[in-house]
Amino acid sequence: MRSNSTAESAIHIALLLAAASRDGELAAQDLADFHDLSRLTLGKVLQQLKAAGVVASSPGRAGGYRLARDAREISVLDIVLALDGVEPKFFCREIRKNGPCRASSGYSKRCAVARTMDAATQAWRASLAATSLDDLMDMTGQEAPRETLRSTVDWLSSHVR
Repeated sequence: MRSNSTAESAIHIALLLAAASRDGELAAQDLADFHDLSRLTLGKVLQQLKAAGVVASSPGRAGGYRLARDAREISVLDIVLALDGVEPKFFCREIRKNGPCRASSGYSKRCAVARTMDAATQAWRASLAATSLDDLMDMTGQEAPRETLRSTVDWLSSHVR
């Protein structure tokens, strides 16, 4: 399934906040710099994540961002829905009723194509719902090269507020 192009950024931002959550918060500029994101993209992502209750912020010059809940309580679906909303990924326009079939009657409410796409959307969402941010952190920790993990830990130690 295709997701909003900023979903990747949002998930990576949430992972970085999860890594920092034990120690404190990260400034928006630091989050933007870590993944080389524009302030505009980052601002939009953080605003949507905050509105969905995924992240929280502290105001002021010394403020920053942190996860609003424990990483075990935030699913990847929570993050994706914060960006994409709850609308289905497939929109049936009922083209089966066009052309020479226009005059036909007795169509089912949802055609086989729409039902198949609905099932795929449900399976996709179930998979994302079954994966917490904490699970994703574990997977990332197992996959990332050791020097990358060390660099990230070093970076976090100098940027967490």
